[in-house]
Amino acid sequence: MARMLEQAGVGGDRIVVVGEPIPAGRAYAALDYLGLGDRAAILDGGPGALQPGSGPGGDLAADTAAAAGERAAPGAAELETRVRDDMIVDADWVHERLEDPGVAILDARPPAQFSGETPGEGIDRPGHIPGARNVFWQTLVESEANPRLKDEAELRRIFEEAGADPGDIVVAYCRTGGQGSFLYSVARHLGYDVRLYDGSYVDWSRTEFPVER
Repeated sequence: MARMLEQAGVGGDRIVVVGEPIPAGRAYAALDYLGLGDRAAILDGGPGALQPGSGPGGDLAADTAAAAGERAAPGAAELETRVRDDMIVDADWVHERLEDPGVAILDARPPAQFSGETPGEGIDRPGHIPGARNVFWQTLVESEANPRLKDEAELRRIFEEAGADPGDIVVAYCRTGGQGSFLYSVARHLGYDVRLYDGSYVDWSRTEFPVER
């Protein structure tokens, strides 16, 4: 993965800006896994935010659009990584902490998938991880058409109402890891100690561990 980034010109103190919320969250989580999270940024609002006058900070968006056109020379970068094995967790890790009051397990799927009403592709046992709370990823942005993050106070309220108190470890998951990665990136932005259950509910539903509906 690091070599691919180098070939794309990512290196030195370069900030990586990525676009649409779900793939952006996935990319950010991958960069954070490589120890590059503090040098990576998600473009708030997606590519549409680069249009001049597209909302708050329209002039800044125009400047950012111009900067985005300055592409790094492919293969010209040298990237130093520090893999963070602790940020990716598996089903066993989650199962061992189901009763831990300092661990908040948050599910980024749509409510119907969380409840088990609509299982979702690849799910053997509908429902969710016991004790998990549903924070559908779209509740963190203004709207589907305007995917800018809600203000920080509102985001903190959403997380705390879902049982994630300051100082807690947050575990983010979804069905296959994409929506959970966006939730991961927002939790990281808010300063939580956060983990990504990358196998997510597709993996959990195929274990012998309990599910809730």
